[in-house]
Amino acid sequence: MSHRLPARVVSLGSVLQNELVARGWSQTDLAAIMNRPIGAINEIIKGTKQITSETTVELGAALLFLEMNDYT
Repeated sequence: MSHRLPARVVSLGSVLQNELVARGWSQTDLAAIMNRPIGAINEIIKGTKQITSETTVELGAALLFLEMNDYT
């Protein structure tokens, strides 16, 4: 009989914070890149602000665009 482990739920905020750390960015850096208030980025990371699909796309674009430019 196999033992199953429960799924681990990971918040978007913790994933985003880990990504910022890995890139050496601050919340202020990401806010400037996205042209958003620092408080909005902080609330997303803390999990107190729900994000829209538009913000999700903008986060992805900010992270992907800069990643692609690292190689040029």
